Amino acid sequence: AAPFALSYVKPVFYSRFTIVGVHLFALAVAGCVARVSSWQVPVLVSAIVLAYYGHLATQPKLCDARMTAEYLAAHASSADSAVFTSLSRSPVDHYLRKIPIAPFAETSFPAEIDAHPGYEGAWFAPDRQGRLQQEAEDLALRLHQRHGRIFLFHGYHTEIDAVLERALSRQFRRIDGETVNCGDGYCYYNKISVYE
Repeated sequence: AAPFALSYVKPVFYSRFTIVGVHLFALAVAGCVARVSSWQVPVLVSAIVLAYYGHLATQPKLCDARMTAEYLAAHASSADSAVFTSLSRSPVDHYLRKIPIAPFAETSFPAEIDAHPGYEGAWFAPDRQGRLQQEAEDLALRLHQRHGRIFLFHGYHTEIDAVLERALSRQFRRIDGETVNCGDGYCYYNKISVYE
């Protein structure tokens, strides 16, 4: 019941492995309580873990899925497009469905991520580089025909991002003042760039 209740109160995507392990942690603590004569050890360990995860849950995250959906709702218009270069599109879409917004376009790069969400594929296969470059050029051309801004969500594979950034730079201009840097450890991406 604990993982279900926690995920209902705060849906977790990036930290999903923590949620999967909550019941195992509870069983381990129960086993310690039964074997250890002193009750202070399991209570202390439980308090430390609870304090740590409580702190993480209450910290505002600039680039988590909910904040990203709110950012797009506030800044994207119907002519704009959001391009995700990692697995972050599904969790962001979860929150976008709950917000009344202008229907902007969304896509993932490489496009095969949309075919099987949750799997990024073999990023660095030698035969894939040519296909990625062609896909990036085609995507940049399609986005240019929409005549809107591009919100590019940079993933942690900088080589993949570089392929798309080169193609976008031939069709668009990056607005440096609107770049959002997220730092490390966020929702599958670490920066948002805006192109026009």
